[in-house]
Amino acid sequence: YAAVIDLRGTDEKRGYDEAGRVQELGMDYVSLPVVGRDGISFDNATKLDALIEQYDAPVLVHCGSGNRVGALLALRESLAGADVEAALELGRSAGLTRLEIIVKERLNER
Repeated sequence: YAAVIDLRGTDEKRGYDEAGRVQELGMDYVSLPVVGRDGISFDNATKLDALIEQYDAPVLVHCGSGNRVGALLALRESLAGADVEAALELGRSAGLTRLEIIVKERLNER
């Protein structure tokens, strides 16, 4: 992996110095805080896409549970042309659970 992208908010406890450890392992650590309902947005999906595209090697994207990851990946998939169900399916496969209702709202606003 070339980088770790952390979607947790700055106030979420990590239990250790994640950024330091990631950098010790030779990877970039990137924080993209996705907080609250407003954090589930096409703007953040676009930011995530731009971050991922910076690397020629795989990146690890995570949050506390995978739910925010799945949410943004679903929105990202929609931006790439997927229909609503295909976008949701990708999101679910990446951890989307309780945020699905918000993702559906965003997809239907598009």
